[in-house]
Amino acid sequence: MPRKLISDPVIVLERVSRTFDQKCVVDGVSLAIGRGSGFGLLGSNGAGKSTTLKMIYGSLRPSAGRILVNGMDVVRQPRQVRRQLGIVPQDDLLDSDLGVYDNLLFHARYAGISGRKAHLRAQQLLESMELDSYADMMIGQLSSGLRRRLVLARALLCAPLILVLDEPTRGLDRDSRQLYLDKLRQLKGEGMTLLVATHLAEELEAVCDRAAIMDQGRLVENGSFSDICKVAERHNIPMSEGRAAPC
Repeated sequence: MPRKLISDPVIVLERVSRTFDQKCVVDGVSLAIGRGSGFGLLGSNGAGKSTTLKMIYGSLRPSAGRILVNGMDVVRQPRQVRRQLGIVPQDDLLDSDLGVYDNLLFHARYAGISGRKAHLRAQQLLESMELDSYADMMIGQLSSGLRRRLVLARALLCAPLILVLDEPTRGLDRDSRQLYLDKLRQLKGEGMTLLVATHLAEELEAVCDRAAIMDQGRLVENGSFSDICKVAERHNIPMSEGRAAPC
């Protein structure tokens, strides 16, 4: 499939690979993600999506190739790159000893935001994520949907340029998933770049302009969402839980 030239890429991967114990789990991936766009990595579990994201935000180092985020090399300039990114991992990684509001305050201080600014930012995000009525609740009292919204709020503390999300609605029921995707659509409308990895094409349809299918560590398709939808079933990728891609 011919690749569309991205005129203003904010994330660039150039022949990126990652090997574990002589096994190549990401194999020569090249792609460009446009500024202010929504881009999806679609594939089954074990396809290499999470490993690719971890290399982009610096948790893993590429075995080969180069990754640029807003023009900065993730290996040579890791701190500068992390300031550009908000990370929503698969696992919540919330502090169960703290309440909702205090979780945000703790991470704000960790991110270098303190004092009145930290309190204001935490309150703004709780209101934006419709979590303000849960501010004093402990993490163990929250539903899966509320926890995922809190993780999203945490990722937005530093007003990142790019939001990186790994299976962001995993474990959510349909109503909670729709509310979450509505929040992502709003962020994209405000100009934020979204990079979403998922095994469900439905999630990408809601927030992504373009997508790529990963299979066994390689990009096998790359194009508009409608193009990707047409070949998703061939790679055993469902449109939504229990429903195959209809295209």
